[in-house]
Amino acid sequence: MIENHSQSTTISTILPIIADNKSTILLQAVYFFKEADFQPSENLQLLIQVSDEYYGFTAFNAVNKKVLAWVFYQAKNNTALTELDLLEIKTEQNWLNDSYKQTTIVVCGANNTLFPKVLSTAENNLLNLMYAKKVTDVFLKDQIIAADAVNEYSVANTLYQLVQTHFTNTVWYHIQSLLLQKTPPVEPCIMVTISFHSIFINAAQNSKWILLQNKTYQTPEDVLYHLLNCIKQLGFDEEKTTILIDGMVEENSALTSFLYQYLHIMEWNTNLQFSYPPEASSISKHTLAPIDRLLTCV
Repeated sequence: MIENHSQSTTISTILPIIADNKSTILLQAVYFFKEADFQPSENLQLLIQVSDEYYGFTAFNAVNKKVLAWVFYQAKNNTALTELDLLEIKTEQNWLNDSYKQTTIVVCGANNTLFPKVLSTAENNLLNLMYAKKVTDVFLKDQIIAADAVNEYSVANTLYQLVQTHFTNTVWYHIQSLLLQKTPPVEPCIMVTISFHSIFINAAQNSKWILLQNKTYQTPEDVLYHLLNCIKQLGFDEEKTTILIDGMVEENSALTSFLYQYLHIMEWNTNLQFSYPPEASSISKHTLAPIDRLLTCV
């Protein structure tokens, strides 16, 4: 359980945000599906992912564990979301204008500080000690009861106000806060979620989470370096440690082909607990796995 104390596909379809060639908006939908008979309901919830690299929107029903729509935008050159962007997105994806029981915003940025609850006080802001928090940022804090820990993070005030203005019944969490609720594997395992230019690594051993870490990359060699360094730091046996991969990478890509050459046990995470409509069939299960994992936590 988390107490939140915030201030308040293969590429399936490519959708241009604005057809006007004069537009300067640098967002592109790289994954998209919507159930043909999508209908608003009282149990419908919205999950929004925000990061420097991407913005994702998912409509789901937590009661019957079903996803009705998902659209995932890449932010070229780490472009910040503007009101013009969001208005165009809501015009293109009109289901975002529906009324939702709850809107959960998951912050996927790297600038956060996770520490034992005993160290948390109103005067002791460890986030400021770790990162230079801008005065224009909004400070957020998750109390992670299951781990007896606190996660401090911040988001740009413009983004915070934009989301708060356009969506109702909002609650904010950091991605690490949510994933700490998941039951970790018993055997040594490293799980890697690959995004456009970043990877999220979490490692478990003896039913305990022992690492949650964000890293950036430019080349396949960068990804391999981060994974091998992680194995070494944790003292895992390279030949016996399972590397579980999911995210925005194809099974026949240059990156995965390179990793197969050097990683002894590499598997695709295709475990999905939610059901998805036929319109999502062209998207690989391992691409849906990261959003599915988040939905099981909210």
